[in-house]
Amino acid sequence: MRAHHAELVLEIEDKSGEQAGEPLHWRFPIEGFVDGNSSAKAPVFEFSTPAREVLKDKLEIRLAGLSEAVKDEAFTHEILAPMPERAMIKKCLHITARSDTIVDARTPLVFDVVFEPLKVFRSKVDFVINKSSGGRWRFELMVRTCSLRTSGSEARERLHLTDTSPPRPPRVQPCVHKDCP
Repeated sequence: MRAHHAELVLEIEDKSGEQAGEPLHWRFPIEGFVDGNSSAKAPVFEFSTPAREVLKDKLEIRLAGLSEAVKDEAFTHEILAPMPERAMIKKCLHITARSDTIVDARTPLVFDVVFEPLKVFRSKVDFVINKSSGGRWRFELMVRTCSLRTSGSEARERLHLTDTSPPRPPRVQPCVHKDCP
C-alpha cells in the first residue's frame, strides 16, 4: 500500500509571432493512493443518538492487508464529510485516537467517539486512516440523529424557558360530563 506522486505540467507558448515573453506554465500535483480495504467489503460503522444528547462510544478498527512486518508505525486519521454538512459534522462529531501508532498487524486501532448533535440529521462520512510510510484505509461512518427525547414536563419547562410573552389565563371549558354539577 503506497502513495504515488506525480506532477502534470501544462505549458502554453505564443505562436502568433509576437514576442510575448516567457511561456505560461501550470503545475498540477497528482497524488495516487491505494485504499487498503478496497478489495474486501469494509464494515459500515453507525452512530445514532437523539438530538441534543451526547453519545460516547469506542471504535475499534482492524486494518486489512497490513503487513506482519509493520510494528510501531505512526498514523493519522481524518473525517471527510459531504460539503453541505461539513461544518455541522465538524462541530458535533469528534474522533480521537487512543494511540498514534500502529502496534502490529493484529492489534486493532482504538478511537474514542463523541457525537453530540444539536439537530436532527443523517449523513454518511468517510473516516480515513493514513499510515506514515504509505497506505490508506477508508471506512464509512453513518451518523444520524432522531428527534429530541423529552417527557411532557421537560417540554413544558423548555417552553417556559423560551417563551418571553406574558402568561395567558387558562381557558375554561364547560364540563360536559353527567357527574358535573
